[in-house]
Amino acid sequence: MDAQTTKTLKIMTLAKLVDFCEDISNYINYVFQLLDKDDIDRFNTKYLICTRYPNWDHKTLHIGDEGYLSCEEILSGITEWYDGKKFIHHNYDHFHFIKFVPLKEEVKNEIVL
Repeated sequence: MDAQTTKTLKIMTLAKLVDFCEDISNYINYVFQLLDKDDIDRFNTKYLICTRYPNWDHKTLHIGDEGYLSCEEILSGITEWYDGKKFIHHNYDHFHFIKFVPLKEEVKNEIVL
């Protein structure tokens, strides 16, 4: 199966940010705790690490944030990226961070007189 026909896993799951670190190249590695039992069973893990690339704009996340995580599996030697001139295979397996949509706090409609 070549890069043009390979389907990578795209994930959308309910998760909680438990930790993160940024390296000297400005890549941010997030550690998310999966909150959906079906996803924990499906991936056979409670945690997922995904990488946000330096050129990927997104609002700042804080430890403890809960919401919907979107990421995509990247496969070494199979998944490609474009450097502006040609397609290049990724060198290692990882999950690419796409988006995080935080859960909104429940608003109580109380009227105080």
